[in-house]
Order: sequence, then structure tokens, then C-alpha cells
Amino acid sequence: YRELYESMIRARELEDRGMILQRQGELHFWEGCRGEEASHVGPAAAMQENDWLQSDWRQYGMHIQRCRSLEDILLFWLRGYETWDDETARTNAPGAQRRMPHTVAIGTTIPQAVGMVWGQRYQNNDDVGLIQMGDGATSKGDFHEGLNFAGVLDLPIVFLVVNNQWAISVPVERQTAAETFAAKAPGYGFDGTLVDGNDVLATYRATKRAVENARNGEGPTLVEALTYRRSAHSSSDDPSIYRDESEVERWAELDPVDRYESFLED
Repeated sequence: YRELYESMIRARELEDRGMILQRQGELHFWEGCRGEEASHVGPAAAMQENDWLQSDWRQYGMHIQRCRSLEDILLFWLRGYETWDDETARTNAPGAQRRMPHTVAIGTTIPQAVGMVWGQRYQNNDDVGLIQMGDGATSKGDFHEGLNFAGVLDLPIVFLVVNNQWAISVPVERQTAAETFAAKAPGYGFDGTLVDGNDVLATYRATKRAVENARNGEGPTLVEALTYRRSAHSSSDDPSIYRDESEVERWAELDPVDRYESFLED
């Protein structure tokens, strides 16, 4: 319980520090994640050390929970630096290297990550792949291709859609006519589940079930974590142009860190 809390707090502090560094000219660009921490940390905690992670770039809590160092995260933002050499693999904590590279092109990594998991099955490994994306990525053709491929091949994959309700300035109702993103999963031949993305234990439990099912040969699952991005999309964004501040205030009352603190104190 305390480990989950630590990862959430470190992710929030890193977000604050990263924005300061960007304003000081140390970083060219920075992504916000305030309010989404539970949807990052819980799913990452549900993975085993040998499982593979593919995520987008604002998932700081996910990488912190998977033992990736803050230095390594900041090096990526500073100079696009990433490495998977043998020395790094030996010195980093278990699980830190079981990830695929970041990319700025939205959604393009989904079919690539599915192919990587397919390759792991050819090698007779029992590794599960957790492939994370935002709600905006579900509007890309790569989303359909990846999920269709995984469903047809019955691969051990958990698709995690972090629905923070804004793809930069485009609201979720302009992304899909479906009631939920989880409802799309049966069309690809597997189950989907909707979970409270601001409850770290709920996201952990839902992902844990999906990971265990995948490892037991029951195929993919789509987990939709419903949350809200209270910060700007990035250091280049002004959210006041496209959303009402009262909406942000309502979601601040559901802050995942505050909720989890209350749980731990009780």
C-alpha cells in the first residue's frame, strides 16, 4: 500500500519539477499528468517483473512503479536519450528495462507492441504485454489494427486506455460515439472493463485480473481507466481556451492522491 502511495507522490513531484525545468529552459517540452496518477501506478503494480510495458510519455507514475529512475526519465526529456545496454540492465532494478521506446506519434506503437508480444510467444515465454494509450489514440487506425491483430491471434495482452477526457483540445465525445471505450472490445473478440481511474486500488485489481487471464491463455482484455487531466496537455498548451475551469474544480474534489491518503489514514 505504501509503495503505491510513494509512486503516486513521486510522479506528482516529478511533474511539478519538470514544468519548472521547462520554464527555465532546461527541457524543450514537458507533459502534465496531474489527476491521473492512480491510472498509471495501479496498472504498473499489477505487472510481473518479466512483463513488457509500452506507454506514452506522460505516464511518469507507471515508469516509477516499474523501477525506472527519475534520472532516466529526465534524460529522455532533456535529449531524447534512452538506452537498453547490458550495463544498464545489470544496474537498474528488475522490470526497469522491460519496456519499449517512447514515440511522439500517437498510436503508432500499438501494432508494434502487439507484434513484440507475438514474438515473445514464439519464444515460448509467458510474458504479458501491457499496452497503454490515451483516449485520443483510439481514433487512430493503429488502434484498430493492433486490437484486431491481438484478438485474432489471442495474444496475452492488456490494452490500457487512460481516458483523461481530452485529446489535447478535443473532448472525448468527439473521439467516439460509443458509450465507453471498453465497449469496443467485444468487436475484437475479447472483454473490456471500465474502472474508476482515480482509485489506485481499483485500477490495480482490474489490471491484475486482466494480466492473470492473459497469462493463463485467456487472451487480451481492454481496461478503460476513467480519469481526468487537470493540468495542461503540455508546456505548449493553454487549456483555458477550450475547457471550463469549473469542470477542473469538480474533478479536483476526486483527486486520486487525496483519496488514497484518506484510505491509508483510515
